[in-house]
Amino acid sequence: MKLEQKRQQLLAYMNQCAETDVALAFSGGVDSSLLLKIASDCAEQKGTRVIAVTFQTRLHPPCDMEAAVQTAREMGAEHVVLPVDELEMEEIRQMKKASLDALEILSDVKKGDTEIVKRIEEAEQRIDDMTESFRQGQIDRMQQGKQDEEVSILYSEMLTDFERIGDHILNIGQEMGLGKVGA
Repeated sequence: MKLEQKRQQLLAYMNQCAETDVALAFSGGVDSSLLLKIASDCAEQKGTRVIAVTFQTRLHPPCDMEAAVQTAREMGAEHVVLPVDELEMEEIRQMKKASLDALEILSDVKKGDTEIVKRIEEAEQRIDDMTESFRQGQIDRMQQGKQDEEVSILYSEMLTDFERIGDHILNIGQEMGLGKVGA
């Protein structure tokens, strides 16, 4: 396919997308700037909005964010910056792994198997301990001004959800293994 054909396909696609408001992941780099320009031009013709969404992380230098903000402004796009904390992403991966490990243990439960139930109790306690530790880290980041309020709420809800998953795994394991809940 020739370059002009690709350009025409991209324009046709962006025109179709611009029938409604468009949100575009936007790093501020050359590729996303080209897409933002085309989307902005199409949206202007259709009378719709373009929202450029940039993820701000500790890994990206502030000058990249400044360039993204300026480029989005010059192209007439609304610009939303969503702070992402890589540390929290790693913590979430750890919580997911701990929950999956507990589920794996749960899959081995047999009636009367107190050893497996003890392993589930230990796994659930690990999830509780991780939740407490990660929540304290979150509080520390908030006090230092390193964490956005909206992100804090979402992160806190995710920690609570993982903790509940651990509680449910424990309850199910106790019922299956011991024939009672709350042992």
